[in-house]
Amino acid sequence: MSIAPSNIRRCPERRPPALLLVAWLSLGAAGCHRGDPASTGRGAHPVPVTVARVIQKTMPVNVAAVGNVEHYAVVSVAPQVSGQVQRVHFKEGDNVKRGDLLFTLDRRPFLAALREANAKRERDEVLAANAKRDLERYHGLVAKGYVSREQFDKTRATAEAAQATLRAERSAVETAKLELQYATIRSPIDGRTGSLLVNEGNVVKANDKPLLVIRQVRPIYVRFTVPEQVVSIIRARYAASKIAVEVAPRDHAGPPARGELTFIENYVDVSSGTIGLKAVFPNTDEALWPGQYVDVVLKLRTEANAVVAPAAAIQQTREGQAVFVLRPDKTVTLRKVTVVRTIDEEAVIGKGLSPAEMVVTDGQLQLTDGSRVEVKSTEPAGPASHAGAVVAPAWLAGPAGSVQARRRRRRTRDDEHLGALHPPSRRHHPGDALRRAVRGDVVPRAAGERATQRGLPDHHGLGGVARGRSRDHGLVGGHTPGTRVLGHRRR
Repeated sequence: MSIAPSNIRRCPERRPPALLLVAWLSLGAAGCHRGDPASTGRGAHPVPVTVARVIQKTMPVNVAAVGNVEHYAVVSVAPQVSGQVQRVHFKEGDNVKRGDLLFTLDRRPFLAALREANAKRERDEVLAANAKRDLERYHGLVAKGYVSREQFDKTRATAEAAQATLRAERSAVETAKLELQYATIRSPIDGRTGSLLVNEGNVVKANDKPLLVIRQVRPIYVRFTVPEQVVSIIRARYAASKIAVEVAPRDHAGPPARGELTFIENYVDVSSGTIGLKAVFPNTDEALWPGQYVDVVLKLRTEANAVVAPAAAIQQTREGQAVFVLRPDKTVTLRKVTVVRTIDEEAVIGKGLSPAEMVVTDGQLQLTDGSRVEVKSTEPAGPASHAGAVVAPAWLAGPAGSVQARRRRRRTRDDEHLGALHPPSRRHHPGDALRRAVRGDVVPRAAGERATQRGLPDHHGLGGVARGRSRDHGLVGGHTPGTRVLGHRRR
């Protein structure tokens, strides 16, 4: 015999023993559960839902990846001569230009070495000039036979040696000048200074430890990898024209940075099945910083007349992805779909939906196939085109943060539905049924069933423990999705 949810039992004037009362409630609740039309998802109470229309528009065909920001150039500034650091001309984190003064070493030793080299050069210049004059005199004497050929050769060798020594001293002067210049250390590139590694007063050695590291961040590189399945597509597109790339840091709320692909690695990594790519960005606002992880979008082409549905409508089932489609009779059907790729809050549907169909975007937790619904609101359709969004292809999962955000939003919407279906004023502890039975109040069947299913201890003086086995397959309160929990009432 089926007992309707509205049928209730009034406790008799004479209260039966506790164990008999519990058994009586259990049998009545079981009958109520079997006959409850709301438990089938097709009951008298429609489920409030939000729906949106499936549209057709132009969508981008892009490749999404996660990349790492790299500096455009990096220089470790090390001293090229030994000496004492006399002054530091910058602050940590300053932006410097090529040629800006960074450090000054003690110049006095280098000035002394330069003066010494100049003095030696001047001495050798005099000696070389004298040797040249001797050679000219001996050249005339040997022609007349006044000196031997051997004396002439010695004079010529002395003159040539003097010239060689002069050249060496001149080189020494150049070296002394260069070392004097090295005592003043300047920035070799445009960039941003890092931590100061040596303070003023320290003695440094030539080519020993760096004093500072400068990184160029304008422009800047982003390195990322993509699966080998798209290598041929990217190479063909790269050979034909430039490929635009957009990146956005995880914590950046502004528009994405735009650059272009500049490098394709010359091999595929066999361990991961991916190929490395690199793009360059102007980074004039310095939104990208070396070491950051960013979401990368490689923009390949656009697809016209794509069937698009809200990503919130996509549900994961045992058979795959599916959506609840609204019928004209205000019922829904669960239909399997094929999602080609996800773009922000929109999903490109390859098969399963047609333009102008209505799909449920909020309230799916309470629905089953064939459930009656009440449309509480209709979400507006998206724009006619979608040319600049982040896209995750089906074979490549998008950024984990986006997926988690969608899951959190779905859980929040489901919690709001549960709150609407079960307001706080109508939520009761399972023990309320037993307490009302003891007082002689009217006990709804559904409440009694929940009490026996949960095996409540004897906190109400019944002299025993209410035990039972749940038939709701793990659903709280013994109700299937899409049904309302009946409130307790008295006559």
